[in-house]
Amino acid sequence: MGVRQGGRCLDAQIGPRGSDKLWWPQGADCTTPRVLYVHGGDWQRFGPDTGGYDAFATKFAAEADAVVLVPDFPLAPFGNFTGTMQALEAAWYWLSRHGADAEDCSASPDRPPLFVAGDSSGAASALSFLLRLSSGHVGTGLPAAAGFIGYSPWTNLACNSPTFYTKSFAAIEEVERQGAMAVVGDILHRASPEGNSASLRRLALQYVEGDATLLEDPVVSPFFALEGHLRSLPPLYLAVAGSEARTADGTLLAERAAKAGVIVVQDVFDGAWHNFHLYSEGCGSGGVLWQGRAAPRGPR
Repeated sequence: MGVRQGGRCLDAQIGPRGSDKLWWPQGADCTTPRVLYVHGGDWQRFGPDTGGYDAFATKFAAEADAVVLVPDFPLAPFGNFTGTMQALEAAWYWLSRHGADAEDCSASPDRPPLFVAGDSSGAASALSFLLRLSSGHVGTGLPAAAGFIGYSPWTNLACNSPTFYTKSFAAIEEVERQGAMAVVGDILHRASPEGNSASLRRLALQYVEGDATLLEDPVVSPFFALEGHLRSLPPLYLAVAGSEARTADGTLLAERAAKAGVIVVQDVFDGAWHNFHLYSEGCGSGGVLWQGRAAPRGPR
């Protein structure tokens, strides 16, 4: 397994940033499929080598037998939707011309498939980029994507999906066993449905620089993409956590995309929490989280 850090960049607004990072499986060359992976973190946290994304990218590259590029896009409050799209466009152009170990593949006659992927807020940005790419609203000469892979996608920036209520957290005392408790719903976001919606909406507002109208924009907030937008998408694979407030961000989007004629494969992992795919080692439990192992493998 290889890993390479790109050249460091200096942003006048935020000072030194980290580097985009590239992972590849053993034996990869210019014919190996490539994936642009957009990390999550509410547009405010993490990067290619923090938040567990370095470990996940290593596993993902091996599991998918693909070259994986994780860009270090600018984070809020200095970063925003426009800056993120510009960073992803530049990363996509670079990835279309380079393979394992940053080998220049621009002269290669082989054109391997390129995929866009992401999780949580990163899945929203990845889908926004894909919607722009498939509709021709990005720079000329960029290749089309062969597909999209999304984990626990946060696609509704208005944060009003129905599962904010139906998947809200609750602790239930068992009647037959005194003192025994069971928990259901979103174990990571334990506020009321209104409280969870409001807190996540505030994060989304920073991403769109306070413009609330963009929270339901069909490109910025892909949950609201219209049939005409969705029809242009390549095949989608969505791995959705079944016990989180944003479950419907994935399931309803998948339903609408399928109705628009897009090939969609969706796995809903009941009982799983947001971004469960990052916890394949079992969250310190001593056992393997099979859902976290299964999701990166995708449909078989």
